[in-house]
Amino acid sequence: MIPDKLNALINGIREEEFLSNSVLHLTANENCLSKLASSFLSYSIGSRYALGKSSDRNAEGTWQFGRLTYRGMPSLHHLEEEANQIAYKLFNSTYADFRPLSGVHATICTISTLTKAGDLIFSLPPESGGHFASPQIIHSLGRRNSFLPWNKQKFDIDPDRLEILYRQENPSAILLDYNSPLFPLNLAQIRQIVGEHIPIIYDASHVAGLISGGRFQQPLNDGCTVLQANTHKSFPGPQKGMIHTVQPETAHQISSALSAGLISSQQTNNLIALYITLLEMHENAKAYAKNMILNSEVLAHNLDKQGFKLVNRQNKPSASHILLVEVDSQKKARQWAKKLIESGISVNARRLYGKAVLRLGIQEVTRRGMTTTEMAEIAILFRNAIFDKRSCEELQQEVEELMSHFPHVHYSFDNLTAN
Repeated sequence: MIPDKLNALINGIREEEFLSNSVLHLTANENCLSKLASSFLSYSIGSRYALGKSSDRNAEGTWQFGRLTYRGMPSLHHLEEEANQIAYKLFNSTYADFRPLSGVHATICTISTLTKAGDLIFSLPPESGGHFASPQIIHSLGRRNSFLPWNKQKFDIDPDRLEILYRQENPSAILLDYNSPLFPLNLAQIRQIVGEHIPIIYDASHVAGLISGGRFQQPLNDGCTVLQANTHKSFPGPQKGMIHTVQPETAHQISSALSAGLISSQQTNNLIALYITLLEMHENAKAYAKNMILNSEVLAHNLDKQGFKLVNRQNKPSASHILLVEVDSQKKARQWAKKLIESGISVNARRLYGKAVLRLGIQEVTRRGMTTTEMAEIAILFRNAIFDKRSCEELQQEVEELMSHFPHVHYSFDNLTAN
């Protein structure tokens, strides 16, 4: 029998799962797995190692990894090969590596592989959308860090200042760690300024789902050396990482470095769930990306209609699935976020682009099947919570009623059964 204290902890997690399903999730850094993909997270083969890449092994029952001979999983091998071919099409790459454990791990892998100790790396300033962890990663790896010049009006790199800074400081790599992307970056212009030989690493963690559906921008077509990302935001997979390139030498460097010691176990359960998601996106990425953009535009319009001010560029709030609601102060942003969260609406309070904001993402509600009709309803819920100051209990009931109509995950193979 499970001890009472332990049983209470276990039941608490079960309750957390139940409550989460009734929340309107509008956080920009999360998504939901399909039932088919998530079903593999509990498979016992998750305890088994899947070392290396399919190109390093054969499809037979015995696998060789370096000096290690071990029992292989031929079905996983075949699934990986199919997923790779799909990934090449979705991201316009010729090499894809899904061994990284997360987006941050992917950054560690690319920086440590494509640069050396003492090198200078340009990255985005955190206050202008750069990832908070990038400076720490760069310094921990023995590299140096400077920030890219940012044009606040254009929401893009300032090309004139970049040209001057590039000549003055001579960086060895550029990391575009775009953490709250509202608009595409002018990648071709950046490549033109820095020349052909310096690695440009584009972190697509937030917009990988849009890119896979042919939206937002295509980094590998526009001069980037590497596209890296986590796989659980607008790309609706498990918490994992990926690295793509079209350059054979870069692919060899990354693959060799990962095999040599940057990764051992690659979390077999999550790996399988990611491959299943890639298969799902092969069929659904275009429609999913199209509807994310449409929902974002309609939600922005309706929030404006209800009296909210959105961060914008020339009156356009966003070209992605992310919206930033502008708030007078950081204190008020936290208060608004607290009220919304207690009303069953999950959001983030942040400071970005010099403003206190609520950061919203519609990738999960879109995958739940919500359309422009629900975007108008969500804007009204925001008004009721913030301006009309209705009670959290009353609003929570309305949110639960709304969520009860969307129990299924769309853009998936959930009509299939994993046996």
